[in-house]
Amino acid sequence: MSNAKDDLKVLYIIQKIYPEKAGAGINLHNFLPYCANKFSHRVLALESSIDRTGIDEGLRYYRYKTKLRNRQLLTITQVLNVFSFINHLRWCDIVHFKSTPKGIFLITAIARLLGKKIVQEPTLVGHDDPNSFSNYKMGFLLNLSWKLSDAAVFISSDIRNHSREFAGFPINRGVNLDKFSHEKRNEPREKMHIGKDKIVISQIGKISDRKNQLSTIRIAKLLEEKLNTKMAVILIGPYLNDDYYQEICDTAKKLDLDIKFTGHVDNVESYLSTSDLYIFPSKDEGFGVSVIQALASGNHTFMSPVGCFNELRDLGFEGVIEGDDENWADKIFEYISGRDITYRLGNREMVESFDEEVISELTLKLYKNLQSNVK
Repeated sequence: MSNAKDDLKVLYIIQKIYPEKAGAGINLHNFLPYCANKFSHRVLALESSIDRTGIDEGLRYYRYKTKLRNRQLLTITQVLNVFSFINHLRWCDIVHFKSTPKGIFLITAIARLLGKKIVQEPTLVGHDDPNSFSNYKMGFLLNLSWKLSDAAVFISSDIRNHSREFAGFPINRGVNLDKFSHEKRNEPREKMHIGKDKIVISQIGKISDRKNQLSTIRIAKLLEEKLNTKMAVILIGPYLNDDYYQEICDTAKKLDLDIKFTGHVDNVESYLSTSDLYIFPSKDEGFGVSVIQALASGNHTFMSPVGCFNELRDLGFEGVIEGDDENWADKIFEYISGRDITYRLGNREMVESFDEEVISELTLKLYKNLQSNVK
């Protein structure tokens, strides 16, 4: 008797995969263990920055190293890999693009010729959105890739609403909720030398203008003045010693604000367990999984209207804020006035639908429908 997982083989295509710290890659890495007994898989990383490898960590990652910046040379590199791509495509039943890598049309065309089912999944409005093509000079090829595909997956209604002619399946990002606890922990605070009298604000994400950490520290300072209470800000995520990072450091020094950088970490749950407020004024998101993680950790959470904000509003979430830093500070101050900020909110029930096990079942249902020619 055949194993059920052997009846379905899925080939994931992505730009960069764990441990290269790309957001979509980390999300896929966390998702795959939940599919281990549901279907077989391989992962092709087409724009890897590390050496080509075979089978990694039992999760079957295949990386194609490239450091070429020239688009023409990068295209040639993808063409040279075509025979390797064909071998992987012949192995699978379904090809699932988890982002929009270079070579998307080449692989889509080959998959179509081989009779494979094809799923497209953009990850970021304004970048991978099939109707914007803001970073693609050959946007018509990206558009054609979508037209040749069998299904689209939208990780948030925000992306779906920007994808006009393309209908698709709404399947959100998932979170391993078991890793996150409402229990307050002080060890991270002590290790970072944050005084017990301070309110801790956190934000997760690569230090960048898009994640908008500058606004977070300005909001923190305004709250410090309104509450007459010292704040500490923990910025969780990788950073480069670039102009934006330096501007954050200079601004924090000018404002006399306690700020901590963690760099890349694999235990964001530890930092969220010591955080009181989670502030996420990001300018653009595909989903914003860190907001779900913060809610699962009991943080008082606030976000800009990006990514998963519509899904959360439908579940009763009231922490969506628009406007400038002053408005953010006013709205947060209004919310927390008279409350015990250190109290851990019971938001677990609100985010149960984002559990990785739930998401893996929805994904399996999509694949089974495709195998049955149901769109």
